[in-house]
Amino acid sequence: TGLQAGATGTGEKEDLLDVIQETCNYEEYLAGHAQASYPEVQVTVKGTDYLEASDGFYEEPDGLCTLEEGSVTYQVEVPQAGFYNISLSYYPIQGKNSFIERELYINGEIPFENAQYLKFSRIWQNAEGIVRDSRDNDVRPKQAEAGQWMETFFKDSDGYYQDAFAFYFEKGKNTITLVSTKEPMKIGSLTLARQKELPDYAGYQAANQAAGYQDADCETVTVQGEDAVYKSDSTLYPIADRTSPLTVPYSPSKTRLNTIGGSNWKQVGQWISWEVEVPRDGLYEIALRYRQNINTGVTVVRSLSIDGKIPFAEARECKFYYGNDWDVTALGTEEEPFRFFLAAGKHTIQLEVGLGSEMSEIIRRADECISELNRAYRQLLIVIGSSPDMFRDYQLESKTPEALEILARQYDNIVEIKRLVDSYSKGSSGSQSAAIDNLVNQLGRMIEKPESIAKQWSAFKDNIVSLGSWQLTMKEQPLEIDYLMVGTPGMKLPAAKAGFLAKAQHEVKQFFASFVEDYDSIGEVYEGEALDVWILADGTAVTSMSGSGRDQATVIKDLVDNYFVPRSNIPVNVKLVNSSVLLSATLAGEGPDVALNVAGVEPVNYALRNAVADLTQFEEFEEVRSWFHEDAMTQFTFEGGVYALPQTMSFH
Repeated sequence: TGLQAGATGTGEKEDLLDVIQETCNYEEYLAGHAQASYPEVQVTVKGTDYLEASDGFYEEPDGLCTLEEGSVTYQVEVPQAGFYNISLSYYPIQGKNSFIERELYINGEIPFENAQYLKFSRIWQNAEGIVRDSRDNDVRPKQAEAGQWMETFFKDSDGYYQDAFAFYFEKGKNTITLVSTKEPMKIGSLTLARQKELPDYAGYQAANQAAGYQDADCETVTVQGEDAVYKSDSTLYPIADRTSPLTVPYSPSKTRLNTIGGSNWKQVGQWISWEVEVPRDGLYEIALRYRQNINTGVTVVRSLSIDGKIPFAEARECKFYYGNDWDVTALGTEEEPFRFFLAAGKHTIQLEVGLGSEMSEIIRRADECISELNRAYRQLLIVIGSSPDMFRDYQLESKTPEALEILARQYDNIVEIKRLVDSYSKGSSGSQSAAIDNLVNQLGRMIEKPESIAKQWSAFKDNIVSLGSWQLTMKEQPLEIDYLMVGTPGMKLPAAKAGFLAKAQHEVKQFFASFVEDYDSIGEVYEGEALDVWILADGTAVTSMSGSGRDQATVIKDLVDNYFVPRSNIPVNVKLVNSSVLLSATLAGEGPDVALNVAGVEPVNYALRNAVADLTQFEEFEEVRSWFHEDAMTQFTFEGGVYALPQTMSFH
């Protein structure tokens, strides 16, 4: 059963509980129309040919501009009842720089729960090339939206289902409603059609042979990862790696933005594309130098498309295995690399984060397991309470037989999940899988001896939570790329890891550079009289080239150089330093003019000792005070003086 379009608006028809209960999942939706066919017909409606739209939506010659709130309804004439895929042609309108989200209603109802969260990506690019500052360090380029029309099928934003969603339409007139939940976009057209089935790799190769395509014989073309032309997020900017002398470009001491991805490129639906030019028609291999050392034991998946199309089914699941160091591999199976046909000229190679069929199965099973174990937990909670007496027999076999049956079923489910995980991770499942092992052992004991459930009650709850955390971790698919190579099949791949001598030379250079390089300062350093700003962080954020502390410091430095310095003509030097240094530096008279990220209790401690300035002495103070909630200043106030400004405000 579907959810009516008005249910989520004013709440007049159903409350939130009804909403949750009435939506079915995608499998149940398909099963409810098991006899339906997939007609080979196509129906298209222009974005401006809407039936009704919310106030504020406006037309342009090439489409309907929809806002962040509101809805638009289209009427389509379907010649034959059955399942159709829906394709949307859209243009991202300037908003808050995040993914676009919409809810879908068909004939006034949400067909299934996944249709409530349809995501559409934006397109970003480097607004400028990578330049270097006066200290010979690379400066991260600004990211800018690249306005382009995009076309995509409605599909699962969680990545559980690889194919586009199939929607059932009755013969005759039907309505399609898109409800805005996040970000504006322009709708060019909606198309009901059947998504073309991808051939398998054998069929793809047979078609290439029938066309007479031969292996290309040419020099290998290399594209640096940081030279990506387009990406789905503004956070997919070039990043720095100084762990290997083989990373290109390389410097043992200077910041070189020489890779892309990493922990920023891990959410399903995020994609990065590169442009490559090949000299002649033919079959090519594609290889990458990559690293996945963030999620222990997780095999990450990327979906490959060339010029906007996935060439064959297997290209949707290009696997990259976990490893502490860099690796170089050609895209393909363990038996052989894939061969892709490329015509002479420029091509776009895109890699998109996906879960793959195996991981999707694992996550879906884990979802079911968590839901069912929580249901059993609630039933048991009614009988034994939140703090059970471990010496009492609660006679659970007679009082909660259904809960024990659920535990028995989910024991078999969790054992199967463990088998799938071990097979998927090639034996390197990592410490995260301890949650599965703990549940397997605990459920086995609880099924065998129900009277022991009271003794294991607290651990049972913790293990369910741990399984949920494990599931979220497995859904993250980080991958860092140094470069891509496109070349003749059988091309010789370069070494992925540096040899002993190269590593030793690299470490020696880094050691001697540590005596002369200033790793605390961020960006441009001004000589002479300049305002010193320290950003306090823990030791790991200071030393890491990709830590969150350094990322935040870089953003602040960019804002300072681009806005504050030109307007005020006051030079500012920004440094990222260990938080423990502030006290000793202040005592030595070497402290900063301004310190950020200071603990809330410190300003008054420093004020007691005349070690920090009273901000009320400045003429603009009252204006600045008005920017914040009145109580936000309380903890920084001492004897009529105010000694700090809040960076964040919390509400209880």
